[in-house]
Amino acid sequence: MSDEPKRRAPRGPYAKTVRVQEQILQAATDVFAEVGFRGASMARVAERAGVSERGIAHHFATKEVLLKAVLSRHQRRSAGVVEAASGLGSLHEMLRVIEEDDRDASVFVELRSVLAAEAVAQDHPAHTDFTANYAGVRAYLTAAFVLLREQGKVVGEMSAGALAAGVVALMDGLQLQWLYDREAFDLLGVIHGYLAGVLTPEAMEELLAMRVAD
Repeated sequence: MSDEPKRRAPRGPYAKTVRVQEQILQAATDVFAEVGFRGASMARVAERAGVSERGIAHHFATKEVLLKAVLSRHQRRSAGVVEAASGLGSLHEMLRVIEEDDRDASVFVELRSVLAAEAVAQDHPAHTDFTANYAGVRAYLTAAFVLLREQGKVVGEMSAGALAAGVVALMDGLQLQWLYDREAFDLLGVIHGYLAGVLTPEAMEELLAMRVAD
């Protein structure tokens, strides 16, 4: 038996606070995914969460603060795990996150698609977040392709940065099409096809083996 102390679930007023905050964040996620930040109101979020507007303001003072909390909650879902990987492992973790989003949490795909388009405006409260997120994902995938090229696992002359940007564009574009028609095509299959065109056959077999073993 482990000597580590067991973590106990929050109790009392703190537990209630955590529950209420989670209700509000889930409601805000749904509303932002449906109508975007601009179209959302605190009243609509409050109605969806089953709390008063004053109750929301107690936890999240403004709509901008609430948006930041929603984005932070979304980013925590995929952070940490992918950062530890490299090379083919990076591509494997990327595919796993996409699969989880599309299978279990389509609301996050909707949220990201709606807000990413809206946040192009420089005065949007999420503009900096999305700018940093895209830069981070491109850097992560660029590092993966740099290593893969050094290992002789990349074919063609396209730069690692261009390959990374292509993967990001493919992911965003396919997920947007998927939101319109979820039966139209095999999203992961298309991404696998793209990767098969830029990786050596041996590297692609290795990547697919990772997917099967996951």
